[in-house]
Amino acid sequence: MKIACIFEKQLYSFHYDEFDQNEYERKFDQWTNLEYIYKFAKANKIKDIESYADQIIENVEEIEDFIEEIRKTHGQFKQLFIPLDNKETNRILSLRKGKITKNDIRIYAIKVPEEFYVITGGAIKMSQKMQEHPCTNKELIKLYNAKTFLELNGITNEDAFLELIAEL
Repeated sequence: MKIACIFEKQLYSFHYDEFDQNEYERKFDQWTNLEYIYKFAKANKIKDIESYADQIIENVEEIEDFIEEIRKTHGQFKQLFIPLDNKETNRILSLRKGKITKNDIRIYAIKVPEEFYVITGGAIKMSQKMQEHPCTNKELIKLYNAKTFLELNGITNEDAFLELIAEL
C-alpha cells in the first residue's frame, strides 16, 4: 500500500497494491466509464439507464469542478469533506465523506491533522446508510482499515503523516 499525493499538503489518496491507480484516479475513471455505469445501473435495477448514466456523469463533473476550484484557490477541503459521523469532528483521524448537495457521488477520506485528507475510496450512493448497500459497505470497511493502518503507523500529526508517505 502507498499513499499518493494529489494536491500537496491538501489531498492524498491511498494506492492499494491490487490496483494500477490510486483511489482518486481509479474512482473518477470508473465513474466516467459508461460501460461501468451501465453495468452498475443494471445490477441495481435502474429503469432508465441512459438518464441515470447522464446524471452520474454530470455528478462526477460537478464534484471534479468543485475539487479543482478548492485546489485553485488554495481553499480548504473541509468544504467538501464532512464527518461521516457527527461525533467524529475533533478526532485525530476523523472519517469523512466528500459530498455536495444533490449529488450521488461520495468520496471517502480520513482527515489527518492539520487539514490533510487521504482518500480511501468512493461510491455511487444507493442507500441512506452505508451498511445498506454492498458498494458503500465495502467503502466503510476500507475506511476503517485505512484508519487502522494510519493508527498503527503512529499518525497523530502532519509531520508523522509526511514522514510515513516519504517511507512508502
